[in-house]
Amino acid sequence: MYSCSLYFGNTRRTRQIFNNFIYAMKREKAEIILIPQKENSVWSGREDIRETVDDIYDLKEDGVKQLMDRLQQLVMSNKQYRNEYCEKEKITDWAQQENVNRWRKYVRQQTKPVVVFIESYMDFALNVDVENAAFLAQYFEMCVGFNVYFIAGFYSDDEEKRNQKMFPNGKADEEEQDEEKERQRAEIQFRDHADELEKEFSIEGAVIPMSFIINNGDQDPAILLNGFGEGYGDTGDHFAVTDEGKVIYTTVQEGYKEGIEWLHKLVRSRSTFPPGSSPAWWICTCICA
Repeated sequence: MYSCSLYFGNTRRTRQIFNNFIYAMKREKAEIILIPQKENSVWSGREDIRETVDDIYDLKEDGVKQLMDRLQQLVMSNKQYRNEYCEKEKITDWAQQENVNRWRKYVRQQTKPVVVFIESYMDFALNVDVENAAFLAQYFEMCVGFNVYFIAGFYSDDEEKRNQKMFPNGKADEEEQDEEKERQRAEIQFRDHADELEKEFSIEGAVIPMSFIINNGDQDPAILLNGFGEGYGDTGDHFAVTDEGKVIYTTVQEGYKEGIEWLHKLVRSRSTFPPGSSPAWWICTCICA
């Protein structure tokens, strides 16, 4: 387990419960990173928390960037121990489940655990912009097995907060109906003009709308990145091996950057429809060939 969800139906003891978890993690000599709510945090005005945790990152742009940099630094540093173990034990396929369990145990033995406390996951999701959210989701996934853990709070009024953020005028039902109508209109337009698109772009086969779930394995649009640059695409941990046997990091390759820019253009041009209702699963429909 690398993550833990805390559901608070009654918020009167939220701080005490979080503090108990923090105390337990500190007893295990873990490094603690705290991400308070943007407003009305249970730690507001309590400077003593800074003496307990190692880092506090706010939900402003600088704080989010600091968190991403820290997570990347942790993963890159701890991967050295995975590689060290695999080399020592002559493991050629570190992704095989039996080998995964072995090197993860070694990484835990060699490194200090790091626990990221997110006071409110909904607040976190609503205050991180789309671009940073996509990168953070990748970093969260990369942390699995590298002695980095996440504990997040969920609350009974999360859905209400989401609606207030997305529908400030209180027209959630009407807005959602409009989105559904727009989605259906686009799909009809796409169906009626598919032949024209195939001819214009010399597409072999059929052109269809594509639906996907962000950060969900083979349903993630990251598979489309193979079509850009040298064709390295992306992998679960962003490491790949070229035909020449060179190990590369996918997210710094030009093809990856071109592919991400293409996806951004789809969002900016409204070729991609708004996410689904869950902040944890970004379900989108994208018109692409």
